[in-house]
Amino acid sequence: MDGQFQCSSGHCIQEHFRCDGERNCHDLSDELDCPPRYPGDRYCREEKFQCDNYLCVEMRDLCDGSNDCYDNSDERESLCSNYTCNTLRRFQCNNHKCIPLYQKCDGIDNCGDGSDENNMTICSHRPRPCIFNEFRCANQKCIGSNKICDHADDCGNSSDELGCHTASNCTVGGCEQTCTDLKDGGYVCHSIRGFRISPNNPKICNDIDECAELTHNCSQLCTNLNGTHACSCREGFVAEINGVCHLEQGAITLIYSDSPEIRAFNLTSHTAKYVIKGDNIESLDYEPVSGIVYWTDSYGKTIKRSYLPGSPERANVTMGYAQNLDIESRAKPTGMAVDWAGLNLYWSETDRTGNKPRGSILVSTLDGRYRHSIITTGLEVPTSVVVDPDHGYMFWIDIGSIPKIETSWMDGSKRRILVSDAISQPTGLSIDFAMEHTIYWVNVKLNKIEMMREDGTRRTLVAYGNYLKHPLSLDVLESNIYWVTRDSGEIYSMDKFGRGVPVKLPGEFTNPSSIKGAS
Repeated sequence: MDGQFQCSSGHCIQEHFRCDGERNCHDLSDELDCPPRYPGDRYCREEKFQCDNYLCVEMRDLCDGSNDCYDNSDERESLCSNYTCNTLRRFQCNNHKCIPLYQKCDGIDNCGDGSDENNMTICSHRPRPCIFNEFRCANQKCIGSNKICDHADDCGNSSDELGCHTASNCTVGGCEQTCTDLKDGGYVCHSIRGFRISPNNPKICNDIDECAELTHNCSQLCTNLNGTHACSCREGFVAEINGVCHLEQGAITLIYSDSPEIRAFNLTSHTAKYVIKGDNIESLDYEPVSGIVYWTDSYGKTIKRSYLPGSPERANVTMGYAQNLDIESRAKPTGMAVDWAGLNLYWSETDRTGNKPRGSILVSTLDGRYRHSIITTGLEVPTSVVVDPDHGYMFWIDIGSIPKIETSWMDGSKRRILVSDAISQPTGLSIDFAMEHTIYWVNVKLNKIEMMREDGTRRTLVAYGNYLKHPLSLDVLESNIYWVTRDSGEIYSMDKFGRGVPVKLPGEFTNPSSIKGAS
């Protein structure tokens, strides 16, 4: 077709993505036999590393053990043997590999030569495995079993003295729940599942609030009970016996961008339909009241919208029609979010015209009027924006020189950082409104999916490993997470608590980049 380039794999992409220094064909065929683009016969800007296959990657990706070039030229021994890491944010292995500081002394050989784990000067604090006659303290320290309940804080946090009594034995101990006699006299009280020993009275067991601590497996509502909890569903959903909630009527539709197109996938019938054709659709969101899908066009540097054909709100609409909101900018739009309550549109931009990328977050009405910048400083490369109109919060990701997840009020005030540690390249955010507004995010470089409360507490690892295939973006629907993969260009789903295994959605995908659920 005119204006398109056919990859060697048979997939088609827009012609303007050919020879742009980025992998748009999964087989890299769009970057073969390309002419130089910059002075000095360079294919990349000076601030980026030029791979042997002429792809361009960030300098911080060099010698980190990840094949960012796809030909391993960023990890070549001749390069990395003399490479010096930025030690403010990286640890330099003996083999010159650079790893994030938080991976140092974590019990995993991230360097590949053991130098991040076997240096006892820097890793002396790392907990070692406790042997059979030792007790593991709450702070991971190991002490001898004979030091339990000896009236001395051997652990350093008193966890070896909780529940202890030395004056008698279990027969007359008075433990509220369970009791164990100690070999040298005395006894220790224990709690059954759902309780923990009170820090104020070692004989008493306090209830654990699984709902507040995010340790439940309720897909929507959680009610704490004495020693346990109960799951329930919001209005319009029905519960299964395992606490999973499903839509009572109708079907969930998964809207996703696939190279130059937007498609809608019915999760009940497993059928996909064409919505609209665009240019480079980088991110999208859905406004449920009017049944309209919005998307960023990173090639035209603008934002467009269209009715979703066949949606309940627009059942008579059979074909989408793209309306340009006329908010063109010299900066590239990246993430986007719809405020369905205030009827506003939020989006992020990245201006790369200078030596250092400059990011910003803007807001307008849904038709593109009254455009206004609300975040203009301390932001480099925003990749995802989500809003919570119920609580009045906005959240976004920045993968600049210091990757982080931030939040503010929806007018840009009260800004603060939620996550900045153990985070390498987060690329997608989603809010699970049904489950107490829980925040989910994906980390494409580390192959991770994590969740937390909106205030940044209760950070929990949901899924981790190569089986995630480097997730780019995600959304949470009913009891599942859905995400787009970078490496294989596919869409997968998995239980939102990480139980079970991922399942690939049926269908052929070209180059999906963004995903959003609609019901």
